[in-house]
Amino acid sequence: MNVVALGLLGMAAVAGAVSAWRTDLRAARLVMVTVWWLATAYLITRFVALDLGLAEVAAYSRAELPSWLRGAGAWAGPSGSLLLWMTLMVTAVVLASPRGGPATRDRPAAQERQSRPGPDWVGRDLAARLAGLVSVVGAIVLAVFANPFRLATAVPVNGRGLSPVLEHPAMLIHPPLLYLAQASVIFAALWATLGANNGRRQWPGRAPVAGAAALLVLATLIGAWWAHDELGWGGWWAWDPVENTALAPLAALIASLHASSVVARRRWVQAAAGLVLLGVAAARSGLASSVHAFASNAGPAVFIGLAGVAVLGLTLRAVLSDTETGVANRARGHGSTPGFEHEVAPGDLARRQVGMIVGAAAMWVVMVVVTGELAAMSLGAGWLGAGPSGANAGRVALDGGLVGRLMIPAGMTLLVGLMAYGWRAPRRVGMVLAHVGVVVFAVGVIASLGDWREFAVVPVDGQTELRGERVRVGSPRVSDDRLDLQRVEVTVTLGGSTYRSRIDRYPDLDRTRARPSRTLDWRGETELVAAYIDDDRVGLEVRRHPGLGQVWAGGLLAATGLAVTAATALRRRRTEGDGPNDGEQPGISALTRRARTPLVSGRRGSTAQPSSEL
Repeated sequence: MNVVALGLLGMAAVAGAVSAWRTDLRAARLVMVTVWWLATAYLITRFVALDLGLAEVAAYSRAELPSWLRGAGAWAGPSGSLLLWMTLMVTAVVLASPRGGPATRDRPAAQERQSRPGPDWVGRDLAARLAGLVSVVGAIVLAVFANPFRLATAVPVNGRGLSPVLEHPAMLIHPPLLYLAQASVIFAALWATLGANNGRRQWPGRAPVAGAAALLVLATLIGAWWAHDELGWGGWWAWDPVENTALAPLAALIASLHASSVVARRRWVQAAAGLVLLGVAAARSGLASSVHAFASNAGPAVFIGLAGVAVLGLTLRAVLSDTETGVANRARGHGSTPGFEHEVAPGDLARRQVGMIVGAAAMWVVMVVVTGELAAMSLGAGWLGAGPSGANAGRVALDGGLVGRLMIPAGMTLLVGLMAYGWRAPRRVGMVLAHVGVVVFAVGVIASLGDWREFAVVPVDGQTELRGERVRVGSPRVSDDRLDLQRVEVTVTLGGSTYRSRIDRYPDLDRTRARPSRTLDWRGETELVAAYIDDDRVGLEVRRHPGLGQVWAGGLLAATGLAVTAATALRRRRTEGDGPNDGEQPGISALTRRARTPLVSGRRGSTAQPSSEL
């Protein structure tokens, strides 16, 4: 192993052990986070400098690549991507730890006499130990199972380079953004859990949950656009298993944002954290077919999967405990939730019903994703098949044009209502934007059911008719600017638009790929692919994807709305304090403050045991 890397990983393990042992030393956690980021930065610099003495650099970089793409190769492989993921996870755990509260050695005597320790002490102590454990285990796993600083057995003249699919600008954005989104889910769950009994942080907080959801939506959207740009539109049921792992925690976060009770919000966020860990383990196990290069590292997947099972198990235990408490309250005649017996307003009841509906939908999404992932891992196949054939098999047989026309009036009515609602309540502009984005996205999804494709063979410098439109093909042009790439490009005129489709051949990798050309308007996208190019003729495939513009626009609107919601909640928290109704809907906070008043009898203001927290 590289000496510098060995020292950095050793320091990360030592700092983690000190943090777990001396939870009152904030400097240990600061050193731990700094060392992890130094290790990540060091690996990136080795890739940019093309240090072929490292096996990871020799496998995922080469001299012909630009410097920014060489740097992005640091997370192209299983080991480098795990290093970046672990760095973000350690940072998230440390940032989520409570700042205040007495240390272990000088806890007040009043807290010693209580049946349970003070909330600040519990939160900070647990966070410090958890951060230390993650750092120690992460350093050991990287050193033993997935060492990104492993020395090459023989230094090659040039590196192997990235897979052609990864030579894309999104390579610089999508993987780090997805890891950041996953870390933000862990942060939101810890923020809710570690402060569960703290009066200043009683509520999970809308800001971290909405922020994590915004990052997940944006990362998934960029990944979908990247896959579409490189591999073509595969439909809604042919996504890669790695991308599907982001869908389940996103559904849980959305359910948390719509839940009407504090406990339900907390449980959904905790479930999202467990689903993130299980999804990462499934993606890295290599059991499911995936186009991702890092989905073949089973060693770290075992540890991550065990952590995910533990989180989901503790969450389920807490849910069962909450249910037992509710049953006990009903048996005493207190109603299902203390303090709500006679004071539930119609608006609050509607919010509860919406929360239940969204929660049921989120549970359905989670079950579909989990079942599909388990089937993919068991059968060794992709998500209900791979490519457009699998997509068509899983697609609902509907007339996209007819359904789209029927949905337009309902969609316009809903859009007008949401915009009017946002105009009357400026604080909820983010929420309105997110819901408008969902409506636009849904319209695009329904319209996309009416896609079609046609194939034609056209002579070079000739023309033909395709669906009533004239197709003209120009002379192919050969480009050999790069030694490792041979490119043939052809210009095609279709319906007044010009397309430049090409075929790339990588001799060193023995791979050939067709790169499509596209035009996008409000009605949809037209995609033209040169299937083959001969001296005298060209095989063309024309694909029409209606509603695809609405899909991208709706996703961006939803991500923007969630980000605005997070920023608004954070601003309110700073200006109005850390009260228990941080980020809550008006009308619910007063009732839930009464609900937290414990009960023993049916009279308000009595005492009873609160539900246990995770």
